Amino acid sequence: MNNSADHTVPSVADAEAIEVGFKALRLRPGMFLQAKPVHPVDTGWPVMDESRKYDAQFLGIIDDKGVMVVPHGVLSLKNGMHAGEDFTIRGFTGQYDFTFASKVIRIFDYSFRDPPLAYALLTYPETVRAKQVRGALRARVSLPAVVSAVDGSNATTASMMNLSVTGALVNSPGPLGGAGDQLNLAFAIEFEGEPVPLTIPATICRSLKSNPEEGFQTGFVFNEISRNDKLLLYYFVLSSLE
Repeated sequence: MNNSADHTVPSVADAEAIEVGFKALRLRPGMFLQAKPVHPVDTGWPVMDESRKYDAQFLGIIDDKGVMVVPHGVLSLKNGMHAGEDFTIRGFTGQYDFTFASKVIRIFDYSFRDPPLAYALLTYPETVRAKQVRGALRARVSLPAVVSAVDGSNATTASMMNLSVTGALVNSPGPLGGAGDQLNLAFAIEFEGEPVPLTIPATICRSLKSNPEEGFQTGFVFNEISRNDKLLLYYFVLSSLE
């Protein structure tokens, strides 16, 4: 994975943060979360320990009393979270980038079962800090891609130059079409060390030829895509920027 990032990034960073109720986020089981431990220092302000962070998935809530999360791998939970430890949790709903502070109430370890299961119960946040995503985080990448017609015909090999949750810039030997043309963009992103193939319907918003040696650059805007694919894209782009 190429982690070289385009730092003309966040309209997210410029967006005004608001306090919203946890339920207003409408989290669904399986949504990705990022957890980072928080340690108090002499000044009384919490600071993030960047050496420890890991990814988890939202599982559900218990009567407004706790939030259940499942890590990617049982050992990640057993070694990464401990009862009484404070964490900052970050996530993305597709509309809001949000964070909230929480404490681990208890670890439930059923790793002896088949299949194994382990999860953490976190304190329930009455409110979370959220920023509405008006623009899109965008990372510079170098990913092989295949562009084809909606029916899968006329496949053309290309290279993706940058990627966001809402679109991509693609380089190809020849023109891929004109503004308004609808095509399929197929590529793979890395998740947990494994490639995850995605095929996303997209519309050309601009096309230009940089020079004869470098080929054609085509800007795509993604059409309606599944929430899961959107979250995978956000996870990948966010990881590329860090």
